[in-house]
Amino acid sequence: MSLNNHFFHLSLKSKVALSYVLLFFLSSCFLFAAVILLIWGLFVKTNDKSLLQMAGDIQKEYLIGRRFDRHGELIPARDCDPEYLNRLKAKFPGIEIIYIFRMNLRKSYYTVFACHGNAFYELRIEPDGNLFSRKIPIESNLPRFRQYLNQKTAEAGTKNLFFHLIAPDGKSVVSTDMPPSLKNVPEKTFLAPPSADETVSFLDFKTGDAFFRILNLKLPDGNRLVIGQNISTMRERLRVLSTWVLAILLFFGVAGGIIGWFVARHFIRGIERVTRAVDMTCNGDYSQRIDSLDEDAEIKHLMSRFNELNQRTSTLMHELRTISDNVAHDLRTPLTRMMGTLEIALSDREKNMDSLVDACASVSDECYRMKELINTILEISRTNAFPDSLNKTEFDLNELLAEAHELMLPFAEKKNIEFLLKMPETHFHIVADKMKTQRTVSNLLDNAFKFTPASGKVELIMEDTGNSLHVIVRDTGCGISFENQEHVFERFFRADSSRNPSGNGLGLSFVKSITKAHFWNITLESCPGRGTTFILQIPKHSPSKD
Repeated sequence: MSLNNHFFHLSLKSKVALSYVLLFFLSSCFLFAAVILLIWGLFVKTNDKSLLQMAGDIQKEYLIGRRFDRHGELIPARDCDPEYLNRLKAKFPGIEIIYIFRMNLRKSYYTVFACHGNAFYELRIEPDGNLFSRKIPIESNLPRFRQYLNQKTAEAGTKNLFFHLIAPDGKSVVSTDMPPSLKNVPEKTFLAPPSADETVSFLDFKTGDAFFRILNLKLPDGNRLVIGQNISTMRERLRVLSTWVLAILLFFGVAGGIIGWFVARHFIRGIERVTRAVDMTCNGDYSQRIDSLDEDAEIKHLMSRFNELNQRTSTLMHELRTISDNVAHDLRTPLTRMMGTLEIALSDREKNMDSLVDACASVSDECYRMKELINTILEISRTNAFPDSLNKTEFDLNELLAEAHELMLPFAEKKNIEFLLKMPETHFHIVADKMKTQRTVSNLLDNAFKFTPASGKVELIMEDTGNSLHVIVRDTGCGISFENQEHVFERFFRADSSRNPSGNGLGLSFVKSITKAHFWNITLESCPGRGTTFILQIPKHSPSKD
């Protein structure tokens, strides 16, 4: 099995812990690289700034020597009198001003050092207004310049600093003692590639264990000043610092992995409990419930939904067993009667036609009852599963109730039951499945007549409550006990008081499925021995007057 497959077969806890380790490792690597690059960048920037300052001092020493000590302070060109500079540039066109010195006596006097071609000049305007110019012989200053460089090399150490002054043709003009590690390296190696746009450039040079940062400065007379500084000590310090930083980051990486493991254990603990409960449920134990401890909100929600799912599944399994038993009982009774009727007919030796006809009629009645039972079960299931399949149309609810009253009135008269219809004069139209609404009202009335004795009373009432219409079926029958009232809408449920009257226990279940599919509501009020009232609440459609 490949490493990839091994990873995907790890537990979720291990994956979370490894993810934390990987996250800390990548973060540590990024932080380590960022810190080292930042420190190295700051060091290089600081070191280059120091080399540039040193190069500026050496350039002054090379071009002017000690003369600048008697010319006052060195100032930038912006602090000099513009008219003064314009007169110099007009007198000496094409000059490149390098230094400006200012001496403050009773007034400011300026001395300008400029380059023209490869020659270097000292320029100033005398107090009498005359222009003074003098070419500075740089060559005459070379002995003292060499002494100056040697002094700087001695102060820093010959292993740490060296200087070269190289002519444009590549010949060495002035040089100091080279570090031992660079004795055999040609001087031209330290020269940066020639570029007309760059006056200053840097390069790095490594030989053996020594590492040098080298500056190339193009001087006004065309020569190049090379300064090499040994930065091996600083690099070694950086290496030690890198080792410490890496060790610290690795420590935090390992700590992150340990923390990730404990965090994963905390997160996964609740999921493991859910998993164990699911395993028990898969084995048929629907009584499993999970107690929520100190889990996070998401895990608590998962446990709550699992408990709710198991509760509903347990209820459904109980209902399924009950329905199966009831269906078997309700089918077995007519089948038993059919078998008995057929056996009697077959055992009749005279085989007269009247007894055979009676037997066939009895069997036909029982088959019709079984078919009605099965059709009702299927229709309830279909309505619950596909509520959108209702054939909704707009119709007059007043007329539907009047037709139901007219249809059931002969039955009421036959049982000597008073049957009353009470409706408002205003006609109300609703949008619903008319046929199923008729069956709903018919089932409620049939249920009322079934349990109302002779000389009793059944009322069919419609009331306008403002936001909805109430269709009320009230009887003075035997009533329903309080413990049975919450079960009357369940399939095949029969209260004790309803065992004698015929029926399959599906009428009110059918009513409940129709009201639920229409998003209506149905409630009941009942008192044992005083009767029952069913209230069907229908959201009101726009009323219309005759």
